[in-house]
Amino acid sequence: MKKIIDLIALRITRMVFILHVCLVLALPLSSESIIMVTGDSNGNYHQGGIILQKVLSEGGINLELKNTDGSFQNVIELGTNQANLGIAQVDVLIGMAKYNQEYKNYTNNCLAIAPTELEYVHIIVNNKSNIKRVTDLKNKKVNLGSPNSGTAFSAGFILAYSIKGIDVTAPNFSSLDETESLQKVVTGELDAAFLTTTPNSSLLNDLSSDSDIRILGYNKKELPPNLKKEYHTMTIPAGGYPWLKESVDVPVTASFLLVSKSTPKGVMQKLIKIFYNNEEVLDSESHLWTNKASESYEALKKLGIPYHPLVDKYIKEKGK
Repeated sequence: MKKIIDLIALRITRMVFILHVCLVLALPLSSESIIMVTGDSNGNYHQGGIILQKVLSEGGINLELKNTDGSFQNVIELGTNQANLGIAQVDVLIGMAKYNQEYKNYTNNCLAIAPTELEYVHIIVNNKSNIKRVTDLKNKKVNLGSPNSGTAFSAGFILAYSIKGIDVTAPNFSSLDETESLQKVVTGELDAAFLTTTPNSSLLNDLSSDSDIRILGYNKKELPPNLKKEYHTMTIPAGGYPWLKESVDVPVTASFLLVSKSTPKGVMQKLIKIFYNNEEVLDSESHLWTNKASESYEALKKLGIPYHPLVDKYIKEKGK
């Protein structure tokens, strides 16, 4: 399994060098302003960050947003104290912690504040590509997602377990950003593209209803046993996107708003109170946040999700 992580790690161009430079040059994070790593400027993570930034600002916390490629990079930056907040998928966290000691050290520096909406692994295919099942992707022109993104991690993880002998570093697999790759699937320049995101993503909703594309189904029976801890399956109904003609089952993973352990206690206390007192506001303005963060707390704790101790304290006091 370490091989899977290593293959994904090949797509992290100069990341190790850059991080070492950052660690040498970085000053301690300010206790008056906090940094949140998000994702692509057009993606759900960043749009959700903008909404959180507004809510925290009204509560007296200055939140600086920093674009990244997504979950994988976010965990590294939180793990090395280059940021205070970030969002990451559970499949990324499990994979990093389980199969690589260096990455496990990064995840150990991350604690959960709250769950976000579930993220669906969309495999968008051009209808002329003759792709009928996941195994057909092996020799097709497929975009795995931006390097360091959760999309790329999900793609590598699922393909490695689903297709025997696959090499995700082969020339037919690309690492374009999600906006570009989706357009190339629509035009037929690519046969397929992965996108791990919440339902109703603008990247998918904005594609023309006339687009000759669909989502490749991946039902529960097709999910390899080794992936059932990281994913379950859910249905996207017909019409869920303007161009989606039939309902389809896809793998789903949870994701969380995380915090680095270095974040000052005073800021954390204030942040947690503001966040949980504004669950409905955050949810109503975004496809990322959920108004069930408090409601999900007990169940997620039983599953072993490592919440920040100050979240535990706040939820307990709030319950009283």
